[in-house]
Amino acid sequence: MNSIYKTGMVVLLLTTILAVGFALMPKRPDPELERLKGVVDSLTKERDRLKGDKTKLLAEFAKEREGWEQESKKLQAKLAEVRSPKTVVDKPQATKAASGNLDLSKVPQEDLRKAMRDQFLNDPERMKEAKQNARRMIDQYGGLLLKKLKLDTDSEDKFKDLWAERGIYWFTGRFNGGDKQTQAEMEAKVQAIDAQVASLLGNQYGIYEDYNLKQMEYMQVNGLQGSLGEENMMTDEQADSLATAIYDIRQSNPVGNWWELGGEERAKAEEKRKENDQKILEQAKSFLNETQLKALEQSMSNRGRWGGGFGR
Repeated sequence: MNSIYKTGMVVLLLTTILAVGFALMPKRPDPELERLKGVVDSLTKERDRLKGDKTKLLAEFAKEREGWEQESKKLQAKLAEVRSPKTVVDKPQATKAASGNLDLSKVPQEDLRKAMRDQFLNDPERMKEAKQNARRMIDQYGGLLLKKLKLDTDSEDKFKDLWAERGIYWFTGRFNGGDKQTQAEMEAKVQAIDAQVASLLGNQYGIYEDYNLKQMEYMQVNGLQGSLGEENMMTDEQADSLATAIYDIRQSNPVGNWWELGGEERAKAEEKRKENDQKILEQAKSFLNETQLKALEQSMSNRGRWGGGFGR
């Protein structure tokens, strides 16, 4: 009995020693568990980084929006003053008014518009900002043309600068309230830039020329492209076909500057725009799939100007 008791005690003691020993032994790391922990740590860091980027971008956007709102208020105030009864005033006074140093109600609309235009075009900082905005538009909407041109990095950068500057002069000449002198001056600047582009592009100039002719249509097509999703994205050929169809239909049945019209004339322009929309949809059936067509029709309904277009 004594020996059994002793044996039991020895076994219990050994079991206790082994249990304590195993508990104190360093655990061998599981490679898969360690790998997963590393992945979780990386994802956590990336999430924190993206949160920081999002906060930074939202702050930048809020700052830009505030600037836009302030500029919009200034322009609305100037427009209200410009619409006041005209008074004869000399050109230097118009320049002062454009700088905010003279009562705008005393300045004829034509003189004020020209003075503001000259100040904008001759202000290096404002032109620099305008070119930066134009470059952003090119990055957003000019991808198809850049893909076609296949320029090296330096040539593409130079081309973007020229194209951005051209856009500023083109827009200034196009939307100037009917000022023929401004239009002629801006067209001359556009032609000078196109000559530089022709020298840069060589035999590819025709591709650029065709794209410029249809640039407003391509902007609308790119906008549609962004709403389709990757699985229904238009091919380059489909995008070209749609831009060309919109351009050709607008040219055959021009609506004009419908936003400047009123009453019966605007109603007629609206009917022409709807006719053009239907023609665009009918033609697009030959090269777009069903999902793309529905998106196009929805976009027409939302925007209400596919068959119209700026100045078409």
